[in-house]
Amino acid sequence: MNKTIATFILSVIIFFNCLTGTSQTYSDDSQLWAHFKLTKEITKKLDITLKLQARLKNDASELGRASSNLRISYKVHKNIKLLAGYSFIEKRNKDDIFRTRHSYYGAIELKKDIRRFEFSYRNLFMCRYKNPFTSYDGYIAYLYDRNRITIKYEQSKRVSFYVREDINIPLNNPQLTGISRARTFLGTDINVSKHQKIEAYLMYHLQLQQGDWYDQDISYTINPLDRYFVFGIGYAIEF
Repeated sequence: MNKTIATFILSVIIFFNCLTGTSQTYSDDSQLWAHFKLTKEITKKLDITLKLQARLKNDASELGRASSNLRISYKVHKNIKLLAGYSFIEKRNKDDIFRTRHSYYGAIELKKDIRRFEFSYRNLFMCRYKNPFTSYDGYIAYLYDRNRITIKYEQSKRVSFYVREDINIPLNNPQLTGISRARTFLGTDINVSKHQKIEAYLMYHLQLQQGDWYDQDISYTINPLDRYFVFGIGYAIEF
């Protein structure tokens, strides 16, 4: 088992090197993300989750984004789950002004347990509106296909470790095709009690392409790509 974990970590390091081994100019930042999550089991198959999150940017010195996310999940099969949800987001822009975003999404999640390992894949379709009712383009729907692969290893009943890869694909951006962003995670879940746990992770965020959607100003092409180094911490309660 230890050799397998070492292989995961080595694979992530190689992935980092592949992504950073390019002549592209980057804008680097260290960030701190924190969240609090409540999950209520309605039935054996149905539950509701509320997640509150804050993201500190500029070397974790100022609030860059705050959000609340309400999600419903339904277990179709022991290995198949359907998800639907809504996120309300306040995000600080380059002019140091917070702007509102509304996101609606639906997803399917597949899981498979093999001994102490859990393999999961989530495919999520998202529709997002930026600054509705307050900007000339607030009516535009930004569509995304978001994919997540997670491999988790249960070290004990109290502690588990995971490696995760997220990729983001804009669906209706006329200025780019393919993957626009990748995120790689190394994390751990620590069970404080039967229904409560601490979640902690390191995340590497890399913007792979520039694309300013429907803005015809092509000056965005000379801007550096975003690259974040994130420490994340959270607390989750189930009841």
